[in-house]
Amino acid sequence: MQSVHKTVVWFDEVNKGDIALVGGKGANLGEMTQSGFPVPNGFAVTVASYDLFLERNEIAKKISEILKVVDVNKSDELQSVSKKIEHIIVTSEIPKEVIMGMVERGGKLHTKHIPNTGKYTLLEEIQKNVDKNASIMTDNYAGYTQLSKYGYHHFSVNHSASEYTRGEIHTQNIEGVWSQLKRGITGVYRHVSKEYLQSYSDEFSWRYNHRNDINIFDSLLKQVAEVKILKSSQLSPIQY
Repeated sequence: MQSVHKTVVWFDEVNKGDIALVGGKGANLGEMTQSGFPVPNGFAVTVASYDLFLERNEIAKKISEILKVVDVNKSDELQSVSKKIEHIIVTSEIPKEVIMGMVERGGKLHTKHIPNTGKYTLLEEIQKNVDKNASIMTDNYAGYTQLSKYGYHHFSVNHSASEYTRGEIHTQNIEGVWSQLKRGITGVYRHVSKEYLQSYSDEFSWRYNHRNDINIFDSLLKQVAEVKILKSSQLSPIQY
């Protein structure tokens, strides 16, 4: 039985007891694979992955709103609604991994791989890393709108209305960070897995925070000497 938190599993990782994880077809393919049938190598997308897709795109809410006004006794309405729901699903974006960034002007950068962009997730990271006396400047994303209620001096610019700066209020510093991070990953690593995304982000943050070092390589060697080596038994298995 596999963890329901996995988003993808290989056929040889599941069996007929994993219907709740990958559905009937996926479980049967896994059972046939483990029984020695010549099933082509492949994988199944898990129910948890599909649920995440629905949640991130708020599809369940959209479907609920559509179904409120449909007459289930009229076949033409049902067909029309089915096409609407199908369109919503096939045109919605596959959920992306999220890195949250906080940068002090002229100071240090902190980045964190977070599970979602919900306001409580964002607030938790801000409370952990930003002083209450600091001024926070963001875009107009809805997840930031209640920061002032938690005692923060919050200012925003409306990118959707082509407002990118208003006096000293802007997000150019963090936008520059994202530009460099994306170019760095694409140019050097091409692709990174979500399991190690925090490590890649930490590497970039470290280089950003030591950008003024005269000899950054010496700074790196000094930190390497302080690294605690973990035994293989202390490492967690990678979840795909």
